[in-house]
Amino acid sequence: MFKRLFIDCETSMNEGRFWRVGYNLNLTAENITKERQIICIAWKWQHEKKVKILDWNWDQTDYPNDRYLLENFIPVMMEADQIVAHNGDRFDIPWIRGRCLINKIPCTDQLPSFDTLKGMRSKFKLNSNRLDYASKLLGHKGKDETGGFQLWHDVMDGKNSALKKMKSYCKSDVLRLEELYLDIENYVPYKTHVGVTNGLPRWTCPRCGSTEVVSNGPAVLASGTIKYKMHCQSCGGYYRISNTVNNERTKE
Repeated sequence: MFKRLFIDCETSMNEGRFWRVGYNLNLTAENITKERQIICIAWKWQHEKKVKILDWNWDQTDYPNDRYLLENFIPVMMEADQIVAHNGDRFDIPWIRGRCLINKIPCTDQLPSFDTLKGMRSKFKLNSNRLDYASKLLGHKGKDETGGFQLWHDVMDGKNSALKKMKSYCKSDVLRLEELYLDIENYVPYKTHVGVTNGLPRWTCPRCGSTEVVSNGPAVLASGTIKYKMHCQSCGGYYRISNTVNNERTKE
């Protein structure tokens, strides 16, 4: 079965030393005294109900350490046929990979991902593409309230109640992410062919892998190439296949 993984992570702030506060200040990497880390990663497999989560732990120097988190999450991530995250291509996945680099934890450079933020920006014109706005607009709950940056301060100060709240917030984001993905998946280009991944022919539905598909006839492109318009009867998605793949379908 195709394994789609929904993920979200929260990170701490950098800590540093600087002479003064104000606007238009130039703070360089030399001002950092403690690098920000991953506070928690939450994930959920599609078709499963439970959202799982790992958080940073405190080492002997009484400062958080995300090594344990990454050592246990990377094997999970490597099982996925596709990773879904909101702004994941610019934030979550590079952050996870970067922290793996720092912690000397192997992580592949080939991560098949679907970024819901990219998908929304490319195909829709909404007032906002933020997860909270889109969730509410499409009839869902929206993101949980955090109370602002004070929650991050409290987590970094080691307050267990704050960490518990942040983990709940992170897990909720994963649920909102899955809802959003299911709402938009038939409106945005697919990134991974589910049918082929499941060992089925190329003419099967690329979004859900169903064989219950019908052809709506040929479409001739400007180049003269023939594509066949397909409609999945299981998920409702539309897609196109080449003339060669359609010949394979009709022979079967």
